[in-house]
Amino acid sequence: ATAALAAGHAVVATARNPEAVTAALGGHDNLLAVQLDITDPASVRAAIAAWAAASRAIGTRNGEQLT
Repeated sequence: ATAALAAGHAVVATARNPEAVTAALGGHDNLLAVQLDITDPASVRAAIAAWAAASRAIGTRNGEQLT
C-alpha cells in the first residue's frame, strides 16, 4: 500500500480496525481505509459498496470510465 500511494495510486485498504490502517500508513488523500470483518456479511457488503463508490469517484476525478 505504501508503494502504491507513493506512486500516486488510489488505495482502498480493509481491516477490522480502519483507524489502525490510517495510523500505519498515515493520512493520505488517495487512501480509503474501510472496516471489514469477513465473518459478517453486512460488513462485506458495506466494504464492497465503499470500494465501488471510491472507484466511481476516482474514475470521475481522472476523467476515466471505470467498469
